[in-house]
Amino acid sequence: MSILSASRKAAGQSPAFVSPIIESGFDPGKMDAVRAQLKTSGIEPYDCLNPGLMDYIATWTAKKSGVLAS
Repeated sequence: MSILSASRKAAGQSPAFVSPIIESGFDPGKMDAVRAQLKTSGIEPYDCLNPGLMDYIATWTAKKSGVLAS
């Protein structure tokens, strides 16, 4: 059993931190679909600020680091 599986079992369903995947090079234009899929799967997407703002910050960070094209 993975650590994530164990913590979900102990604490119910954990929220999914969504915007950081942009920083690894994921297409920011597909974030609404990611959040929708998580909800469909019963996992609540989590953003500490407005999702659009979080995506903007993550996109800026990815471009600054060179992971996404400017």
